[in-house]
Amino acid sequence: ARNSAGEAQYSIAVVEDISDRKRSEAERTGAEQALRESESRYQILAQISPVGIFRTNTNGDCIYANQRWCQIAGLTIESAMGQGWVSALHPDDRERIFAEWYEAAQAGRLFQSEYRFRNVITGQTTWVLGQATAEYNSAGTEVGYVGTITDITERKQREAISRQYERMVEISPD
Repeated sequence: ARNSAGEAQYSIAVVEDISDRKRSEAERTGAEQALRESESRYQILAQISPVGIFRTNTNGDCIYANQRWCQIAGLTIESAMGQGWVSALHPDDRERIFAEWYEAAQAGRLFQSEYRFRNVITGQTTWVLGQATAEYNSAGTEVGYVGTITDITERKQREAISRQYERMVEISPD
């Protein structure tokens, strides 16, 4: 307020303690930064991983595949999305894999199976160990699946050679 000469007589000030709000903002910013760093680490690991990594929604539509997964399948990331990934499953294994996946999902357990991918570009067959588990959001609702495929072709080839050798030994005359 001012007097008749226009001089300030007194002033009114309001002071508000915003420490809690600033602390909360700092915590939120710190949590957001930690989340960004975690996502960045995940992306780097997925890029350099020697295994194929994928994510699907609850309908089995592919929503993510890393580069290694695409190499094994012979698919681009774009062509693997949705149901496109199915084209990489060896036709002789499709029905079995769908049944095993469904059974694991219904039982709420880890899907794990050995099956073949047939590279869409080269036609090369690759044996893989596929594993997947349900993914849940923060509310506990299932939102899809996260999984990996690991190339086990060399092991399968060694097993086949070993079986051939065993059969030869069984039928060879003494």
